[in-house]
Order: sequence, then C-alpha cells, then structure tokens
Amino acid sequence: IVGEPGGTGPDAGLGASIGFHRIKGEWDARLTPDLRVTVSPVVGLDATSFALDELNVDGRVWEYALRADAKLRLSEDYALNWGVDVLGRAATLAADLPTRQPAYRLFPGSGFEDREAQPIDRQVNLTAYATYVEGELNPGNGRWTLVPGVRLDGYRFFGRDRFSLDPRLNVRFALTDTVTLKGGAGLFTQAPTEFRLDPEFGNPDLSLERAELARTFTALLAHFPSRVARVDVLLVGDAAMDAAHQRFMQIAGTTDVMSFPAHDESDPAAPVEADLYVCIDVARREAAARGHNLEREILLYAVHGTLHACGYRDDTEAAAAAIHAEEDRILSAGGFGSVYARRVADGASDTSDA
Repeated sequence: IVGEPGGTGPDAGLGASIGFHRIKGEWDARLTPDLRVTVSPVVGLDATSFALDELNVDGRVWEYALRADAKLRLSEDYALNWGVDVLGRAATLAADLPTRQPAYRLFPGSGFEDREAQPIDRQVNLTAYATYVEGELNPGNGRWTLVPGVRLDGYRFFGRDRFSLDPRLNVRFALTDTVTLKGGAGLFTQAPTEFRLDPEFGNPDLSLERAELARTFTALLAHFPSRVARVDVLLVGDAAMDAAHQRFMQIAGTTDVMSFPAHDESDPAAPVEADLYVCIDVARREAAARGHNLEREILLYAVHGTLHACGYRDDTEAAAAAIHAEEDRILSAGGFGSVYARRVADGASDTSDA
C-alpha cells in the first residue's frame, strides 16, 4: 500500500516480479597440443512484471547467443587468442499506461494520478555480432603478462547496421603464486537498450554508446548545488526533438535540451530528479562549429537541463548569467573547463527549454 503521510493521499496496490533464466552449454576440445577451442551456446529468458494501481507492465526478453574462442600457443612466451560472438534478442512489452499526452512517450516522467490507461504492445529485435583478436605475451614465463587486443562489434536493429572498433590492453602481474594483480584500459562500446531505439518510445537513429560518457556525467552530479538522486537522459535527433518541442512546449523546431523535473518541487528538501531530452544533432553541429568534441557539448546540455530541474532559470539576463556561470563551475570541477564561456566567445546562442 502506497499513500501520503497522514492517510490524506490515495492508496495503491504495488506488485512486481522479476525472473532471470539461462541455459548454457559448453564444448571444450584440444584439437592439437597447441590449439584449444571452446564453444558455448546460451538460451535465456528475462521476464518482468510490474503493477501499480492503473499502471501495468509485462516485459519479456528472449536471448540466443553463441560464443566460440580459440587459443593457439605459438611459443613458450606468446599465445594468440581469437573468437566470435553472436547474440540475438527479442524484447516484447505489453502495458497499460496512464497517459500524460494523447500519444504516450517515455519522457517526461510524471505521477499518473487518475489518467486513463492506454494499452501498448511493442516488440523490438536486436542482433549483435563480434570478433576479437588478442596477443598474450609473457616474457620468459615471468610475473608480467601483457594482453593487447582489438574487438570489432556490429549491431543490427530496425534495419540499420552500426559498427565499432575498440582497442584494449590488459596487464597481469603475479605478485605471489596465489595472488595476481590485474589492470586494463580500452574502449567499450554498446548498443542503446532496445526500447530507446523504438520509433514510438525513443529514437532509432541513436548512435552506439560508450560507457565513459554516462560515467562522466554521473561523476559531475557530485558538484551540483542540490542533491541529485536521478537524471535520465534521452539522446534524440532533430526530428524527435522537434516533435517533443511541439508536444510539450508548443514551439516548432529543434532545440538543444529540454528538462522535466520529476521530484516534488514544492519540497525544498526533496532530492532532485529529472528527465532530459538532449538533441545529439544540435550537439554535433555546435561542437563542430566551436572546435571541441561532441562529449563536451552533450555534457553542457545535460548539466544545463539538470540545473533547470534544480530550480535555475534563464528567462532574464541575470538568471541566464547565473545558470551559465554554474554550468562552467560544474564542468570545470569535472576537468572540462568553461565550455559555455567558450561558446559565447565564439558567438553561440542559447536555445534550451525548461
């Protein structure tokens, strides 16, 4: 039962269930004294159900995967590893969702109160495939082992293919016979989650994601003037941003960022929660025009939108100066420098919406 303190608010029944199932096989063979091959097929089902009063969600994800690895010992000091991965995912969502707008969208988040539920039934398919190769160098069978490598990934969803090439380096040091220290560095790319790619709920034109951008923005949250509990960022293109701009702001045309506070703004002590639309097409154009990378521009928009959720405005000259100064303070604290001040110096304009 969920209700407001004192029993003045509505109560609702809450129920949820999560199931995670995997069946994995493994075939391991030494084809020659120096060549070992391992093949692992996997079949899985993830099931999630959630019900809260008028809101009901039932999701299923079927997963089929096959991994094959080979290791060839070329000498006492050196081995060559290579392999392939194939993954297929079929995600389905059936839901009854109280709507905020005539056509439901994932963002902005909001309490559903007494709005009528709208049935939704969607399916998204994703295919991923990859190959990798790496060397394993252990000079003189000593304590140090170096493993340089590269991984090529491909993703296919909604009829489009995307590719990434990620170099990596891992290092192992045998401190004792029973203790080994490990470290590594490299690029790690992933596809956006299925429903963020759906034309109805998200944007099928989203690029592949690198995990460091999300980690970087999460680290910046520690520098905000208010305690931030959650920020969900949806990266969209010009068309999706234009549609959202008209739907929620009744303004035609794309923009850089739109911010929707999702916490109780009447409670000064409530931790900040926000849903953001960030337009990657606008960010790409502005970053190219200003001579800095796309990451800095996206972070600027995400910081700006979160500051709006913290209560900052930009509808007067003094308010705009305050929010932009705070943006540069936060970004400078994260090691990115004064991004907005540089944009103004280069003649950029501010088009964001709260």
